[in-house]
Amino acid sequence: MAGAASSPRASGAAWWTVALLGLLYILSFVDRVILALLVAPLKADLGVSDLQLGLLFGPAFAVFYALVGLPIARLADRGDRRKLIVAGVLLWGLATVASGFAGSFWLLMVLRIGLAIGEAALTPSAYSLIGDLFPPEQRARAASIYSAAGMAGASGAYVVGAMVVQGVDAAAAGGHALPLGAWQLVLVIVGAPSLACGLLFALTVREPARAQAGEGAPGLSEVMAHLRARARLFVGLFAGAGLTQAVGYAYSAWGPELLRRQFDLSIQQAGYAFGIAGLLAGLGGTLAAPQLTRVLERRGRRDAVALTSMACIALGGSFAVMAPLQSSAIAFLVLHACGAFFLVGAANNVVVGLQALAPPRMRATFVALLLMCITLLGLGIGPTAAAAISSGFDPSGQALGPALSILAPAICLPAFLLFFWSRGGILDQPDIKPAAKSTEWPGSSLGRAHEEG
Repeated sequence: MAGAASSPRASGAAWWTVALLGLLYILSFVDRVILALLVAPLKADLGVSDLQLGLLFGPAFAVFYALVGLPIARLADRGDRRKLIVAGVLLWGLATVASGFAGSFWLLMVLRIGLAIGEAALTPSAYSLIGDLFPPEQRARAASIYSAAGMAGASGAYVVGAMVVQGVDAAAAGGHALPLGAWQLVLVIVGAPSLACGLLFALTVREPARAQAGEGAPGLSEVMAHLRARARLFVGLFAGAGLTQAVGYAYSAWGPELLRRQFDLSIQQAGYAFGIAGLLAGLGGTLAAPQLTRVLERRGRRDAVALTSMACIALGGSFAVMAPLQSSAIAFLVLHACGAFFLVGAANNVVVGLQALAPPRMRATFVALLLMCITLLGLGIGPTAAAAISSGFDPSGQALGPALSILAPAICLPAFLLFFWSRGGILDQPDIKPAAKSTEWPGSSLGRAHEEG
């Protein structure tokens, strides 16, 4: 495995590692978003409000995920990434299981923070591993697959969660004695697979040699100097991606509950419908946006990453405004899926683009900085802002639709302007060149643009 980064083709062990990383990414989203399907029982048993739930969905997770993400990424650029991932998975799995025994809002918040700290270890370490496991011509493909797995988890989590909720409810309806309350048992059930997969990863994955091991990991001053020299490029892309995700996270937190409140779907029906719509749309956007970037690069557009994200957010924001104003659940789901396709594509296009834009020795750190922006701006703002706007219109919680419709343009316009601003930063860098023609798919040209860092 150690030689995978310098060989013409990646080894089977490298693809096995990507498969496990993708599975862990999916499970991380299941554990992260499951609360969105438990809004009603949490309000009934713990007496929490929509705004408190918005805090659990957003800042309680986002702030700590972002705060620990950068130091963990620094460890990933220097230390054993395999051990970091295993420790993080075990922490978030235990926090999810323990949430099933929480008896108060504050204890649930503490465990939510534990979930955030554990999950913060995964993605920076994963992208750093991928960079060393694969040769340049396959690196962006592997990164796109991992990113797509995350998208599958972000939406598929609702389907998995709905299946678990339905199974627990069916057991209770059949007269079976449950050891815990239904929502508590759901949390225990969804947390257990993360623990099992973390152990599998520990037993079957080995730490690869670093592609530039002889040079050593960069110091923080070197990272900051690189950022300052390219501030317009990275600030524009990172902040634009973060604001883009604010709309997506608001829909992720409140979309299933909107279907229940506004269209009278059961929470199981809402989970299946919302999850399947988001899964298909998100996977498509995750894979299509880097492909469009690659096409533009082959036509000589050095600013292809920014142009693709600008187009995606303009289209996605328009659909996000219209979706909550529909009079039927089907119309809402169709327009939401269209919006998710473009909004997810806008943000993940930047993530995949970092395989080229970030120096190899700083890749994990740059991914962590991007995730920090996405988490603080996206998850930190989106769910809580939607709940606050809704409560301002109607304290009973019946204004989620108008709240989401108002939030979308308020967020998407500045995000579009940030992506537009970043174009100048890209064009100012003479070392960023359009990709050569290639048969690799998708976005593989990104991995070659800076093969030498």
